[in-house]
Amino acid sequence: MALSKGLRFFDLFAELELEYSGKVTEFAGAKVDVGAGGLSAAGAAKSGLYFSATREGVGDVGAKVSASHVAAAVPVGPLPFGIALERESESSVSFVPF
Repeated sequence: MALSKGLRFFDLFAELELEYSGKVTEFAGAKVDVGAGGLSAAGAAKSGLYFSATREGVGDVGAKVSASHVAAAVPVGPLPFGIALERESESSVSFVPF
């Protein structure tokens, strides 16, 4: 589940990830979207802090940066969807020493 609120290109966001194993991860921060209307290429970047916990307690706390780029999007006739090729990369730094 993701929530997002902000201005034109700059947004604040919060994501909540729930796993069947009981792990919960919250990722919140700033997001930038770059797109050019009807053009087929677009990109986005997110940066913020994350917190994860399991049934046993706090799992991890740190900072994360992720970026995605849609290289090509092809509309499927008059249908309201298409086929896209997306590439995503993510990097994180844990503040919890192991």
